[in-house]
Amino acid sequence: MKKIIIILFLSVVLLTGCKNKEEEYKNILQDYAKTYYEKHMVGVENQQQAEITLEMLKKANNYGDNYDLSLLKKCDNKTSVTISLNNQKQIINYEYELKCN
Repeated sequence: MKKIIIILFLSVVLLTGCKNKEEEYKNILQDYAKTYYEKHMVGVENQQQAEITLEMLKKANNYGDNYDLSLLKKCDNKTSVTISLNNQKQIINYEYELKCN
């Protein structure tokens, strides 16, 4: 009985820890993607979606932007956020594709 309780406890702890890290990555990516979109993509006509990858953020840092990408060091360059836009180019939704360890 004790073994079952210990296994359940460890499972809950591991799952909760992974979920928190995923939410942390999403929050960081959302903030960086919003800033990137407003700085570099807001002028694009007839755009209903914008995809921002970690690789794009790294390149932007090479040209003077200042994203703290050390927070995403466990993520692959293909990690991305797709932003959905309304007709006024306002962000209405974020979709994440996390490729992080």
